[in-house]
Amino acid sequence: MTSPEARPDSRHQELIAYYEQAGPDSAAWSSALSMHFGYYRFGFNPFRRERMLDEMNRQVIERLQLNADRRDLIVRLLNAVPGITCKVPGGAFYAWPNVTEACRRVNAADSEAFRKRLLHEAGIAVLADIHFGRRVPGDGQHIRFSYAASTQAIEEGIGRLDAFVRKHGV
Repeated sequence: MTSPEARPDSRHQELIAYYEQAGPDSAAWSSALSMHFGYYRFGFNPFRRERMLDEMNRQVIERLQLNADRRDLIVRLLNAVPGITCKVPGGAFYAWPNVTEACRRVNAADSEAFRKRLLHEAGIAVLADIHFGRRVPGDGQHIRFSYAASTQAIEEGIGRLDAFVRKHGV
């Protein structure tokens, strides 16, 4: 009989069901459940977590055929938008541009107000920094873009962002 600690909770069950339905792609992933469910698996060695996450990111990036070209494209395009600065991301497949000046230009109180306006007025879905924890004092306002998209989608999305900021800029 399985101990209560080892029984998966409902979220764990959802994750298991998702991967079981992944079909042919599931064969490309590690056969060790700890590869996928390291946070949930009873008895998981927490000292191996970083290596597990690095490997998961590597496989995702490989599967999505992400490369430095898309990363460099989104950073270059974001830096061309008035009021936005973006450093080259160090990992994953997300850009984290500072939009403090863009918020001021379009009269948005903060990155969350900016995010909502982008969604409703420009059709761009991003997340504001507050969705990832408290803001760092003095660090400015940020939004997050994924560049796990086609080159065309990146160009179109940043083009809409640029048009929005230029149209509403004061």
